[in-house]
Amino acid sequence: MKATSNHPRRSFLLPLAVALIVGLTILSGYVQGKMSRRWGIPLDIVAMGKDLEKLPDKVGPWQLVSTSKLSDAVAGVLECTGYALRNYTNPETGETVSIGLLLGPSGPMSVHTPDICYSSQAYDQLDRPKQVTVAGANGEQGRFWAQTFKAKSLNGELLRVYYAWRAGGAWQAFAGGRLETARYPYLYKVQVVAPLADPASNNDPAESFLRDFLAVAEEHLKEL
Repeated sequence: MKATSNHPRRSFLLPLAVALIVGLTILSGYVQGKMSRRWGIPLDIVAMGKDLEKLPDKVGPWQLVSTSKLSDAVAGVLECTGYALRNYTNPETGETVSIGLLLGPSGPMSVHTPDICYSSQAYDQLDRPKQVTVAGANGEQGRFWAQTFKAKSLNGELLRVYYAWRAGGAWQAFAGGRLETARYPYLYKVQVVAPLADPASNNDPAESFLRDFLAVAEEHLKEL
């Protein structure tokens, strides 16, 4: 009698388990498809990528002096949907900065960091990345990684680099690479680079530009 009374329960649980497995398989396939862009790039993401080309020629006191393009090889690795690579100068101080603003799948966006790129291009790391908070002129705040590099050339040029990611809201200094950003199909990434006269000095052109950039970037960035 005991075996007979459990029989209906087992017959109920088996279809339920199968349904759960099928549901999880479908969900997993959908998530994987979204992350791998199996069904193409959404049209709104394409439009957001084009918006990055509309960054202003004037950012605070900084004036645009030139733009550049990613090589086909780099663009292929990053899989970016849109980007802006620009060089600005401050006529008042003569300082120059470079900014890269990109939009693309979270995987490639999250793993290509300056410590990898610059270390492979004849630069030494002078310090480990540290998280800093940068406040824009309009009150906007973001968390960024900051790091200093030194050229292996005779002049030993110093570079200060700031970088962060954003899916919505403020810029964030993610630490976990693909695992931490996997919940975001797409990410914005920003990287600001400037020559640095003295690492101990409070005069940091890259940070100064970043504060001005935060005040004007909002109208060109959307929620992802």
